[in-house]
Amino acid sequence: MNNTKAATWYWLALLLLTASSVASAYCGLPKTVFVFSVLLIALIKGEIIIDRYMGLRYVAGPWRAIVFGWLFIVIGGISLSFL
Repeated sequence: MNNTKAATWYWLALLLLTASSVASAYCGLPKTVFVFSVLLIALIKGEIIIDRYMGLRYVAGPWRAIVFGWLFIVIGGISLSFL
């Protein structure tokens, strides 16, 4: 698969994940379930962006860990504020 096709599929996946997080707002879920489902979707979207669009999928060394660490710290901080 060429890069343009792959980027298109990843972009569509990001769109579907965004639409699912917006749709979950209208499902009437309890606040905690809603927040953690949206944060899980954000984590998945962050992984796609970090690996595919930022090009860190095959990077060795601390760079990938630093970016993923930042993502986990932000999502963890938001999660703690809702407990």
